[in-house]
Amino acid sequence: LWLGIVIAIFWLLAAGRSAKLTAQLLAFARKARHDSKPVDLHALIGDVIGLLTRSIDKRITIARKLNASPAVTLGDPALLQSALLNLAINARDAMPTGGALTFASDTVSVDDAAGAGGATEAPPPGQYVRLRVQDTGGGMSPEIENRIFEPFFTTKPEGQGTGMGLSAVYGTVQNHGGSIDVESQLGQGTTFTVLLPLHDGPLMEDGAPAPVEPSSPQMTQRVLIVDDEAVVCSMAARLVEQFGGTAKVCRDGAEAVAYYEHAWASVDVIVLDMVMPRMGGSETFHRLREINPLARVLLISGYSVNDEVQTLLKDGAGGFLQKPFRKEEFRVKLGALAPATDTMQTA
Repeated sequence: LWLGIVIAIFWLLAAGRSAKLTAQLLAFARKARHDSKPVDLHALIGDVIGLLTRSIDKRITIARKLNASPAVTLGDPALLQSALLNLAINARDAMPTGGALTFASDTVSVDDAAGAGGATEAPPPGQYVRLRVQDTGGGMSPEIENRIFEPFFTTKPEGQGTGMGLSAVYGTVQNHGGSIDVESQLGQGTTFTVLLPLHDGPLMEDGAPAPVEPSSPQMTQRVLIVDDEAVVCSMAARLVEQFGGTAKVCRDGAEAVAYYEHAWASVDVIVLDMVMPRMGGSETFHRLREINPLARVLLISGYSVNDEVQTLLKDGAGGFLQKPFRKEEFRVKLGALAPATDTMQTA
């Protein structure tokens, strides 16, 4: 197993995608270190839904059927949130023309394989929180269903998927002493079932992901956030401030251009949404570059990389993030665009 992983890591290094996928490979191998604290899974589901509602197709409805009480497990809240977000994004992508996404929970007692409640690999006997993420998309064939957790296996077009999302979810669940299974039929949607050990101790930190440690790099960047969604602006600005920077928010491209004309020297990085009214991301990018040809721009969008994004990246945009994005991803992308005069200091 490890020989295969090492070979894969070297291949990824050559492909220039090693950092993220190597971490996912290690998670899949169940060797990645993680925090262990009481986590409220319902709170994590709420966070995931909050992220999804900012970028998900309005034709997709989201429902909650959360019956587990308590819904607490012992583990790493950041990894568990990432796993749930991966499942949710997978469901979103399975419904390009709309549908229903449902999060459900209950508690089950596992005595043997039959009591695993849908999981192919039964975890050890005990009490578990059972989570279900269900979509009404096109479903999968048995051949695809049998391979869905394999590393590097993807049904997405080349360049739009690494095939590591669901295998990383599998590794995270296994690493937390749980199990995961998938049930799907063509034309009838897909259901992922996750079992995580029930923790009956006191809940601390409300299941929220751990804050950035004092030793984490702190940035002093001045960031201009351009997005027509108030929630996204608020979230991004709050994260920038947590990272040690300052944020200015503009709600559309025209407002951003007007502001940048007189304040460009006080902006280090621009976070630019691709889809906005009045002036879209592409036009805004070129208008900002007319004012300052060296403007550092991070593109964001609820959609994956398309021709328009590829063109802007070739024209000098500094990076791309698909919404909803995770806190650490955002920090790393901003850090990569830090001006040479910006000091990334450690405590």
